[in-house]
Amino acid sequence: MDKKNCKIGVFDSGLGGVTVLKRLLEDLPYEEYIYYGDSGNAPYGSGKTKEEIQYLCKKIMDFLIENNCKVVVIACNTATVAALEYLKENYSIPIIGIIDSGAKIAIQNSSLKKVAVFSTEFTANSNAYKNTIQRYDKDFEVTQIACIEFCPMIEKGWETFDNNQEILEKYINKIPDNVDALVL
Repeated sequence: MDKKNCKIGVFDSGLGGVTVLKRLLEDLPYEEYIYYGDSGNAPYGSGKTKEEIQYLCKKIMDFLIENNCKVVVIACNTATVAALEYLKENYSIPIIGIIDSGAKIAIQNSSLKKVAVFSTEFTANSNAYKNTIQRYDKDFEVTQIACIEFCPMIEKGWETFDNNQEILEKYINKIPDNVDALVL
């Protein structure tokens, strides 16, 4: 691999990871990036098995490595839960998941130690955020809310749905009282 022309790969099951890419561009503006949004297979977190998600992530990793990526950021909670360890076992380049960073940011921004997480069903059922946050601080209360209708709306264009406010309110109403940090 030609180290001079190496890039940072960023991938998500859709377009949500663009926010992670924007942050990377702010923090590391002189790096080159490849963003892979797998919108054709989105969402990963509803109806797909762990093995199916791992297979999709492996295909993306192969593409990113073929395109000279020196490090890969998985900008997708579901892909991080399902495939991070699998990918680390099968590839020699550094691979960074998003859950640990999201958990640390939630901890830093919560004075009441009460966090809610909006995620796919797969991520919510994994308890990944709860386990990660409580690994850092056992006193945190973490509520994971599977937002089955929310993720497809974001991918297809929030503003195109007439009932977007109604759906958002449905999930907001599931947030317990005194929560002072929300992870998306």
